[in-house]
Amino acid sequence: MTGDPAVRMVRTLRAELGTEHGTVKWVASQLGYGTESVRRWARQADIDEVRCRG
Repeated sequence: MTGDPAVRMVRTLRAELGTEHGTVKWVASQLGYGTESVRRWARQADIDEVRCRG
């Protein structure tokens, strides 16, 4: 998936900072992706992870 590196970066940054605020926007700007694209990829990855867990 195109957004895999972005999703990993968002998750890592959220864990390091302890907050979700501003992480998607920062990752998007660093990688040159649109903010909404990164937000959707991260959200879908969270949904998919829950589905895999059962």
